[in-house]
Amino acid sequence: MKKSLALSVTAVLFLAACGNDENANEANEPNETNEANTEADEEANEEENNADPEEAEGDEEAAEVIAAAAELYEGMESLYRESVSDEQDDGESDMEWTFIEDGDVYTRTESDIPTENGTVRSIQFTDLEDPDYMFFYIEGDEEAIRYEVDHPPIEDEVWFRIEAGQFENMLEEAELTHAGEKEVESWQTDQIDIEEALVNTTRWFDQDSGFEVRMEADDELEAELEDEEGEETSEEIDVDTSYTVIDFEIDPDMDESLFELDDMDYEEGEMEDMTERLTDAAEE
Repeated sequence: MKKSLALSVTAVLFLAACGNDENANEANEPNETNEANTEADEEANEEENNADPEEAEGDEEAAEVIAAAAELYEGMESLYRESVSDEQDDGESDMEWTFIEDGDVYTRTESDIPTENGTVRSIQFTDLEDPDYMFFYIEGDEEAIRYEVDHPPIEDEVWFRIEAGQFENMLEEAELTHAGEKEVESWQTDQIDIEEALVNTTRWFDQDSGFEVRMEADDELEAELEDEEGEETSEEIDVDTSYTVIDFEIDPDMDESLFELDDMDYEEGEMEDMTERLTDAAEE
């Protein structure tokens, strides 16, 4: 996902008032110049009031959509989402469940991994007995890996809570434009073009729920990096990504069956073991 913050310039005007009472009285006396200025101000105000209402309303409408999304995402306690990126082939999708229960976070993800001979399905979920641990396996494996998470997620770090904060930042710092309505999958959506300081994005929000159901980013990002000698360098990175939601449910009830291995055995391991198994699967 990309962002590009609209740069805002704050102009500060310092007024110095000087003069004696006589000058002040003279300034308050009506004259042709003051009358002309008054007429000019009235004309300017009238032009401003008669400005293109669609343009003003468009920005206001965009802000309302983003504000509603921020409120929605901040208030979520659980979510199911199935999505597909434009880079994935037909039939490939990512599924994720997130539940906040008594301060603990439980997640389950199912993702397609491309290999030389097609794709394999990876499955990963929180250990119900100890949320500091995760189970991981690839469809078809006889044994799962149980490993300790380096930084177990906390409530404020759940992805939709982070997204809520990003939407709030957009309201304060981004240039928002309502670009019309569009049907995405089965949802009628509001299309919002967002210009931020880093990356520009276009997002589509379901009009009924306020949930984001599509995002596109196609921009260049200048990243500050360090070379092998520790010297700071900058590099332009092409940001070209998008995804579309094909199903979602807001605040579903906790389903403990999503976090069970059923009859599968498991071995204790580390995160590196999961990475190694993923790499082996991709090379098969």
